[in-house]
Order: sequence, then C-alpha cells, then structure tokens
Amino acid sequence: MSDPRFQPRLMAAPPDRHHFGKVVRISWLEGSTDLEEKRIATARLQHALAVKIMATLRDKGLNIRSYAELAGVSYDRMAKVLRGEALMRLEDVADADRLLGSIVPPLMDHRALPIPEPVGVEPIIDTILRHREISELLREFVAAELKSIKAAHTD
Repeated sequence: MSDPRFQPRLMAAPPDRHHFGKVVRISWLEGSTDLEEKRIATARLQHALAVKIMATLRDKGLNIRSYAELAGVSYDRMAKVLRGEALMRLEDVADADRLLGSIVPPLMDHRALPIPEPVGVEPIIDTILRHREISELLREFVAAELKSIKAAHTD
C-alpha cells in the first residue's frame, strides 16, 4: 500500500488520535490554511463513517478481519482505514453500505436519487451547485449520525 497523501487521524488533536473511528466525540486541530481545513473536514467525515461502521460491526458480531474478508480487501488496509491511518475511498463507503446496511443515509442513497435532467446552458455552474448540494447533504448526514451515536452512548 502506498503512503496516503495524509493520515486522517493526524487531524485529530494529539490526545484523541488513538480514539479515531472508535468514539463519537473527539477533539480536532484548527486549520490555518485552506488545505488544512479541507483535510480536517475529510478526516471528520471519515471518522464519522468509521465510528458508524465499527458500531455496526459490533452490533452484527463481526470483527475487522471478517469484515475485510467480506469486502475483499486486506485486513491491514481495512484496519488502517478504520483507524484513520489511510484514506477511506468511496468504494469503501459503498462496500460498507452494501455489506452492513444503513451506513449511507437514505438522502445519499444513489438508488433514491432522481434521474438527472440534461445539463443546462451553463454546465459548470450546474455542476458547482450540485456539488454544494451534495456537500450540504454530507454535512447534515454527519451531524445526524454523530447525534444518533452520541444519543445511543448516553442512554
């Protein structure tokens, strides 16, 4: 496996890095550049998905090794992704949703999305607006997931 562009867990505050993907609430670094802010946002998304995947594995009585086999990836890669030592890919998210269910919220389910209309006169603007909508949906999803996981852990 090649070195990732960055390790998402390194965007967490140093005392919380070992909690990446394990507990809902961890502290994050403050970004001082656009690149740092982008990496922190990416890490927060991956952390939320990793927490959801780990909770689902526990609920289903699975461990990381058996899940990695189901997903057809090495244990090493799966463990690194869930610990935030490697970047999660969209394929990883799709596999988690397909194999474990309920990882991607219904809002994001590709089967529920409408068939796109033909691109308008200004395709770049249409694309930018779609990307903004998707980003907002992801933010809402992460907030809802973190809230539901937090509520489950406080009960």
